[in-house]
Amino acid sequence: PVTGAPYPTGAAGLPTTVTANVFDVAGQFSAVAVTSPFQAAMFSPTTGVVAAWAGAPSLASWSSPVTADTAANAIQKGSTSVTTPYFDRVALFRQVGTLWMYCGNFPNNPGANPAVNNPFSNDQGLNRYWNYRLPIPTAGPCAGTGGTFRSMGIKNGAGLFTAPFNPPVPPPPPPSAPIGD
Repeated sequence: PVTGAPYPTGAAGLPTTVTANVFDVAGQFSAVAVTSPFQAAMFSPTTGVVAAWAGAPSLASWSSPVTADTAANAIQKGSTSVTTPYFDRVALFRQVGTLWMYCGNFPNNPGANPAVNNPFSNDQGLNRYWNYRLPIPTAGPCAGTGGTFRSMGIKNGAGLFTAPFNPPVPPPPPPSAPIGD
């Protein structure tokens, strides 16, 4: 729980900058943090893009369910009247210590065929579901079994995280049988 003096509300409580250390393409951590200011209207309580999904018929829910395989899955539930996914793109993040590491983007080739399209859509007459799928990375800072992940849907530059999820750890391969005696 948050303790101490009350936090500011309204415009006084909105963020003004973001600061982060980053990894380069070789996976080397930056020693110097990068700071970027936010635009004044970016987090406006009435007009900012952070609440772009409020009341959107194409976004009734956003989740990352755990399935039996070791892939990351994200599902956007919306109205059947909407024929395209709500988010401009969807990214995968993994928690490493106290940091959330960017792992990559889910493919963006929408359609109704799960063998070809990612995300693929299906509906039951009342809701349309956009199903995103991405294998857990096997290299880089997001590789490895287990761990905590989140999917982020991005719309007009604003991101909406799913709740954290933990994909199952694959079973070890069976031992090799000896050849001959």
